[in-house]
Amino acid sequence: MNRRFEYGVRLVADRVDGGFVATIPDFPEVITQGDDKAAALAEAADALGSAIATRMRLHEEIPRAPARGRLPVVSVPADVATKAALYIAIREQKLTQKQLAARLRMDEREVRRLLDPRHPSKMPRLESALEALGHAVRIEVVPLARPAHVAGPSTGSGKPRRRPSAKKIARASRRGK
Repeated sequence: MNRRFEYGVRLVADRVDGGFVATIPDFPEVITQGDDKAAALAEAADALGSAIATRMRLHEEIPRAPARGRLPVVSVPADVATKAALYIAIREQKLTQKQLAARLRMDEREVRRLLDPRHPSKMPRLESALEALGHAVRIEVVPLARPAHVAGPSTGSGKPRRRPSAKKIARASRRGK
C-alpha cells in the first residue's frame, strides 16, 4: 500500500457572501469556506481530517487519493494519516481488531485506541503496528505553498472560523459542487 493522504480541493468564489467555498470531490461530505483562498484551503484540510476520522469510526472506505491534477491539494496531519493507513491495512488484510491485538501481543483495547482518531497515540506504536502488517511509515517534508501566516486551521486574520450557513451548503449542493 502506497498511500498519500492528499486530495484536490475545488474552490468556488462565493458571489453572495464573499470568500470561497471549498469542496473535496473525493469526499462529498466536505464543504467549507474561507474569507480568501488560503483560508478556504486551511478549512478544507481541517474538514478532510474530520471526514477521514468519521469514515474510520463508521467503518467506511477511505478513497485513494487521485493523481495530482490541476486542483490545489490539501493533506491531513501525520497522526491522522498514520491511523488511516493502519485502518486501511487492517481492512485490506481482512483482520479483526482482536486478531491484530494477538499478532501485536497487546490488549484489544490498545488496538482500538490506535485506530481512534481522537486518541493521541505514540508514533512508534503506530509504526510497529503497521510493520506487523507489512508496511512502513515514510515522512516527507515539503515547502509550504502558502504564506506562513496562514499555516494552520485559522483564517489567518485572527477572526474565529466561520462555518458555511445551511443556505450556502444547499446552494453548493444544487450546483453539484
